[in-house]
Amino acid sequence: TAHQVFLEPEGLDDHTVYPNGISTSLPADVQERYVRSIRGLEEVAILQPGYAIEYDFVDPRALRPT
Repeated sequence: TAHQVFLEPEGLDDHTVYPNGISTSLPADVQERYVRSIRGLEEVAILQPGYAIEYDFVDPRALRPT
């Protein structure tokens, strides 16, 4: 199977690249193995692993005074 990953430059005068299309909620070691499994990125250096933010939500109508 194929999955598209877009290598997006971070800026005009910056050599860092963002691999758009990769799950960033994976642990850092899994991200590194995943990225290095892509042809041409076998020797890549990950400067900052991705991360995910999860939010919890309680419907305020479900709250009752105690």
